[in-house]
Amino acid sequence: MLQAISIAIAGSFYPVGLLFVLRYLAAPRGLFIATMFLIGGAIGCLVVAFLELALLSALPLRGEENSTPNGTVYIVMGVVVLLVTAVIARPRKGPGTIEIAEVGADPEIKVGKGAPGPGRSLATGMLIYSPGLGLIGAVKVLHDQDFSVALTVVGVFLCTLIMLWMAELPILATAVSPDRSGPVLRSAGDFIARNGKTISLVIVVGIGLYFIAKGISIIHSGQ
Repeated sequence: MLQAISIAIAGSFYPVGLLFVLRYLAAPRGLFIATMFLIGGAIGCLVVAFLELALLSALPLRGEENSTPNGTVYIVMGVVVLLVTAVIARPRKGPGTIEIAEVGADPEIKVGKGAPGPGRSLATGMLIYSPGLGLIGAVKVLHDQDFSVALTVVGVFLCTLIMLWMAELPILATAVSPDRSGPVLRSAGDFIARNGKTISLVIVVGIGLYFIAKGISIIHSGQ
């Protein structure tokens, strides 16, 4: 379980999620809209996690006799992660950043061409968080541990909670103290907008290399 949680923590640094939350918090009914985004993210994570568990359970990956295909799955996951990282790292033409709105500064602030609705923010959360590489890796580790169904489900929910922390904390801070949290969140958003991509790439490369090393170890040890 600790290994799955560690992967979830490593993969939870998701600047895009934070920047979207900050934009939504600046909209009319910002706390409600941002919460719908968070709910959408949780739904997206859980759907992907349980679909992955169903797929892995249907494949012959457990036991010493299946160490080669199981290790190969890890290696393929690692290679895919590195390929995705290479694509993300390519420089893009034009503006590629999300502007940071004045969180909590003005209740009349609009985001983009209009205030987002709850349905739109829910769908955006599902779309943004469903391809979480850290969660996919954590679920694979949970599956390999051969836990009971109940413990596996608990692990999935716990990893999902961890994956969403960059969206959860700003919402919680705004709900508790909007005036005090606004300047802090804007500073955090500015930092993430400048450095988030670089930090994310370093973390994701580490996850990819870890998967490859783990796959090679499983094949070599036959476990």
